[in-house]
Amino acid sequence: MKKTVICGGKKLQGEVTVHGAKNSILPILAAVILSKDDIYLENCPPLKDITAMLELLEDIGCRTEFENGRIHIDPRNAANYTVDDALMHKLRSSIFILGPLIARLKRAEMGYPGGCDIGIRPIDLHLKGLRDLGVNVSEKDGHIICTAEKLTGSEVYLDYPSVGATENIMMASSLADGATVIYNAAKEPEIDAYVTLNEEGALKKAAEVDEKIAKGEELGKLAKPFHLRIEGPMDCDCDRETQIEALAGLTAELDKRGCDVELVADEWCNTLEDIKLFADAKAGHMVQIKTPDLGGVNNTIEAVLYCKQKGIGAYQGGTCNETDRSAQVCVNCAMATQPDQILAKPGMGVDEGYMIVYNEMQRILALRAAKKAAGK
Repeated sequence: MKKTVICGGKKLQGEVTVHGAKNSILPILAAVILSKDDIYLENCPPLKDITAMLELLEDIGCRTEFENGRIHIDPRNAANYTVDDALMHKLRSSIFILGPLIARLKRAEMGYPGGCDIGIRPIDLHLKGLRDLGVNVSEKDGHIICTAEKLTGSEVYLDYPSVGATENIMMASSLADGATVIYNAAKEPEIDAYVTLNEEGALKKAAEVDEKIAKGEELGKLAKPFHLRIEGPMDCDCDRETQIEALAGLTAELDKRGCDVELVADEWCNTLEDIKLFADAKAGHMVQIKTPDLGGVNNTIEAVLYCKQKGIGAYQGGTCNETDRSAQVCVNCAMATQPDQILAKPGMGVDEGYMIVYNEMQRILALRAAKKAAGK
């Protein structure tokens, strides 16, 4: 058996070139399949696994160049969904191309991955996650066959925080319709590598969801003996439907874990229609009803009663478009409909008080202008 003997006691000096991490580069190379633009990666080490992954990409239809630590990939012609068995068996990380292939081509056929010196590691969580996204998965004669008419965002629960499964599901869900939430997701540095792809809007850092839950549990304990409500715990910054799906998933997981914390829907929840959709989906334990923004007292009353009917908390108040009169109207509505909570009036921040003064100034100027126009 070979051995390495290290004799210490000497001062180290000199320079060392540190290459990029292989475990981050390999899944990023697989994620390139999702793109149709030229991709460049710098500081890549000349390792067998990276060369093998590039061969896989070429087999799929990509054009690759690797020189002096710089990789250039043109994935525009990636159209081959049947992957060569010999190439799949070269490395364990070959399984990473499964998610991107099914996302882009809606079909993938390949053998099982190989090249792992630490023993067989199952890929059942990868396949389970793809099934949750709407992929038809079958295994026959040592091959994995996947087909899908379309991929649909879903809630995926991992039995344990598998790095590879988290990465594969993230890549597959990047082109799916709707949001995907991965529970018990891995949080290793390889997952953080996907931040480099977020600039293209390709992948969501789903591992953060589990971190939000952990922080919620901790905050709930710190707030004792008071009951904690967290307003606007997340903002998907894209559209209402995605916000609803993500917040509903986070709410359900908090309930599943028995966390003594309530989430209040705020972002993307402004109109009466919004409020009904959030309440229907149980996106939050409580919905904020922004009275002056709803367009009428009748809508405020309907919103509170609708939330009560759906078994979700009604929180009346919350707006930066406030006047002294609207504050009085809010109190009257609250006395009549009995929401679970009403915001202190004119609000808890600076902007509400500012708007009361600003709106009153505008009212005075408008009255003055009207009198001048009338010749009074």
